[in-house]
Amino acid sequence: MNLNINNNNLELLFLVKSGSRLYGTQFEKGEHNLMKDYESDFDYKGVFAYSFEENFKIRRNDLAKIIPVKEKSKTSTLNNKIKLNSIINKKFPQLNLSIEDDDVDLYELRHFIELASTNNPNIMDLLFVPLEDYAYISDKGMELLKYREEFISKEIIKKFIGYSNEQLNKIKSHKKWLNKYPKINKIYLKLKELYQQETIDCNWITDIFGGKLSTKISNLTQEERNKLPKQKGITWDVFLNKYSDEKITQDDWNSYRKPELINYCSFKDVTTHKFSKDSLVYSSTPNKADFIGNRNHQGNYSFEIFEKKDIEKLETELHNLKETFPSDSNSIPFEQEVRFSYLNKILFNSQNIVDFVKYNSSFRQVNKSQFNIFTKPYKEAKSNIFLRNGFINNNSSEDIGIYAFSMGFDLEKYKQIEKEINDLWEWKCGRNEKRGILEETYGYDVKNGAHLYRLMLQAKQIIKTHTYNPVLTKVNRDKVKSVLLGKLTYNELIEISEGLKKELSNINSNLPFKISDDKINNLLLSYYEVDNIVMV
Repeated sequence: MNLNINNNNLELLFLVKSGSRLYGTQFEKGEHNLMKDYESDFDYKGVFAYSFEENFKIRRNDLAKIIPVKEKSKTSTLNNKIKLNSIINKKFPQLNLSIEDDDVDLYELRHFIELASTNNPNIMDLLFVPLEDYAYISDKGMELLKYREEFISKEIIKKFIGYSNEQLNKIKSHKKWLNKYPKINKIYLKLKELYQQETIDCNWITDIFGGKLSTKISNLTQEERNKLPKQKGITWDVFLNKYSDEKITQDDWNSYRKPELINYCSFKDVTTHKFSKDSLVYSSTPNKADFIGNRNHQGNYSFEIFEKKDIEKLETELHNLKETFPSDSNSIPFEQEVRFSYLNKILFNSQNIVDFVKYNSSFRQVNKSQFNIFTKPYKEAKSNIFLRNGFINNNSSEDIGIYAFSMGFDLEKYKQIEKEINDLWEWKCGRNEKRGILEETYGYDVKNGAHLYRLMLQAKQIIKTHTYNPVLTKVNRDKVKSVLLGKLTYNELIEISEGLKKELSNINSNLPFKISDDKINNLLLSYYEVDNIVMV
């Protein structure tokens, strides 16, 4: 059967279903205990060869593998999938491939044989499918299958065990993220919901959580996002107050967002005395009219900073004054009354030093990691030291109040956390959404776990039978599906895999040590041989 793909005339040798529907571990709608609407995809893989004419082209567009291209834009990726799936659907209407969910991968013959000669498990699946499971196979494809046993050697055992180890490493790698960030899926789904409700936009997500997550949720590339008008959006503090609950607390939101530089700062006065982050600040500023009329007059400002031990002393003093002079007392000495008023003003109108910097300060930049902090020039002025993404504004305040203290940053620690959060969301955004739900529920990636278990069981089968059948026996199929259904804990799966690995290492096999390169080369040459002319 001939195919024309990207202006290449190709001959299809065979097409076969792959993945869970090949192994027998698929789920139909209603079968999965956690996701009743889940249904396994219908994925197909095949092998093609260049046509006789194509081999003589001087400038041939060599293709080793044809797959839906994963481009930057998800829209473009879908268009590529549509092109390939539409071609296959026209040739095989009975397959009725879904454009969005089902995949078709095609391997060029030489590339396929090269991978098969290395005993790549995914390729061996295609080579050893029972004949009745091929969606299509040509006469030349049948000739190829006659030689499939030539690809079996002891190397295949190593490859299957090696691939199972890769699955185990993926599980362990993912589990590190899940252990440290167990609510990653809840956060993702909530942000997706808020985006769909137009509560937040893609630029807001980029600023707070990063471009990877923005692309995942909006399906827009960075270039496409940059063309959108900038929206003011909801402030982070308002967002926290409105969308935090027992399922996702404020601490949770803060743990999953890009770090705010304010959380990596330190404060000190002109004598280099350091203030802790639980220090309180009292400041008062004039209104705008008074500021403009008295720009150089500092008497309209007041500023005091109190450390925790100072606050405790002031609280004790106020308590004692209240005990000595109850509220219904008619005679309070003037000095005590002034003190009483001062203590109330300080204790009930001060704010945390971090909040002061964020909302009631102005600044001058000293260098990249040091700033001088001042009170606001007037009450109506907005504090603009931090941008929405939590980083420092490049422009110092136009007007300033009185000097308060100096502020420095631990940029090394900040960048370390920033990288970790970026890596976290890059990992999450590369994951399948449904798999994220399964990971959150079962504590590990059960799909990787199922592949791990399957590869181990199949390696054991190859050793015993000296051949390979990717379709699982009922016993093995039930074992693998038990992992997919979350019936095995992470520790139970690890224990089973370690036991299988030990068992496999103790089994002797009579399989040949390696594949005969000469036989494989002759197989490939025989396909392209026409009238004693070899075209390679």
